[in-house]
Amino acid sequence: MANRALLVVDMQNGFCHPEGSFPRIGMGLDGAAEAVRNATVAVTQARRAAIPVIFTRHVYRPGRPDEGPSLAANSPALAGVNGLADGFWDAEVVDELGCGPDDLVVDKARFDAFQWTSLEPLLRGLRVGELVVCGVVTNLCVETTVRSAFMRDYPVTLLADCCAAKTRRLHELSLEVLTSYELAEIAQIGDGYDLGLARIAAARLTALASARQPSRNSPRKARATSTNAKAVPWPDTTRSTMPAATVPSHAPTPAGTSASGRRHARATSQPRTRPARKGHAVEAMPGRLSPLA
Repeated sequence: MANRALLVVDMQNGFCHPEGSFPRIGMGLDGAAEAVRNATVAVTQARRAAIPVIFTRHVYRPGRPDEGPSLAANSPALAGVNGLADGFWDAEVVDELGCGPDDLVVDKARFDAFQWTSLEPLLRGLRVGELVVCGVVTNLCVETTVRSAFMRDYPVTLLADCCAAKTRRLHELSLEVLTSYELAEIAQIGDGYDLGLARIAAARLTALASARQPSRNSPRKARATSTNAKAVPWPDTTRSTMPAATVPSHAPTPAGTSASGRRHARATSQPRTRPARKGHAVEAMPGRLSPLA
């Protein structure tokens, strides 16, 4: 089974806190507080199961030279409140998720968490082959990152109740798009989904499937051609196929027979074959030779 990681997208004060920059400019997220609560549960599950947790932050450098004209036009009021500026409270991950200095944090300046960031080499270094994703904004940074993960052949599970968008309708539309094209599987913490238990269950299924497959190194058993077929012994090549030599019989001699009679009886009871000598022929009577005519 592939290693998995939990990717928490942009759950920062600027997006999710009531006093963040987006609520202040009238672009707050519907259901942000609920999404944070559920994401806190997901992070706890991941840490308990030793699953890597990666946080992304959408941040801009001082003076916002990396914001770009498109994003600046998308939310023009954000610069006026110094929203998502690197080094300020607004850009930090919300406290509820417990993101500390030793946690994995990837900073980005575009919707796609893979674009111009260290996310992909980080996943490779962690040997991650599967992603569980949550965060904000559902139809923007979350959906774009899921699409990008899909194009990189990462199977994705999206935790729907750990995400939020400007409106509930936008959130639902994004989920519909992702599921319609099978870009991600949808799960919910509120329905009992547990990252750790899901990982254990998947590992057990993988182990069971492996156990059912015969090992290539194990000897194969011969298959009978029918239910009544019997195994035929393999010929023993160590035994000679030549007929065994005739061994004289040692049957008991009747009482009263002389020694010469006993010798004659032994000679005539089991005939012996002798090779013919040069100039002689084998007689019908065993043991006696006659000159050639």
